[in-house]
Amino acid sequence: MKKFLFSLEYYEAEVIGFDLDGTLYDEFEFINQVYSRIIDKCNLDKKIKDEVLVYMLEKWLEKGSSYPFIFLETKEKFNLDSDFENTSLSIFRNFNPKLKLSSRLGFVLNKMKNDDKKLFLLTDGRELLQNKKIDCLNIRDYFDLIIIAQKNQKPSPYYGDVIKNYFKEYKKYIYIGDRERDKQFSKNSKFIYINVVNLF
Repeated sequence: MKKFLFSLEYYEAEVIGFDLDGTLYDEFEFINQVYSRIIDKCNLDKKIKDEVLVYMLEKWLEKGSSYPFIFLETKEKFNLDSDFENTSLSIFRNFNPKLKLSSRLGFVLNKMKNDDKKLFLLTDGRELLQNKKIDCLNIRDYFDLIIIAQKNQKPSPYYGDVIKNYFKEYKKYIYIGDRERDKQFSKNSKFIYINVVNLF
């Protein structure tokens, strides 16, 4: 963090963007919360509850958050009721997360605002759920622009053009993320990419 905040890249940057999931909070925390709620609400046999939860979390760690078949594969592996998949999807999409911005990231965002950096947030996913996460983290006021991209369309240069048009008087952009599609978005938009692992 210190290295980046006092680097030439940071000093020269005019506009800095962030991904949301896995970048501004630990996504595993959210996944554990929502999967635990699914297990509780689906009336599973007590004998297999823990096993099902561990399986789902391991599958998420292996496949990533964009993998669409976790609930289907869980249903098939444990021979669960036919409505398990649809019930799980409904709970996931309407879940109210309990998330908290870390003090370290709070410091970073405050410093950037105090240094007169223009900030944007570009995330992808379902708009209702992503907005719930943003409000739960209480980060909306940090950003000059917030975009929730359509699923699987984030790498498109379209969003880069939208951002550059919004901040059209500025020339140097940085985007901070944690996944390959964040890196690809930066490349397509001609933004400098910084992986959050290397930042914090």
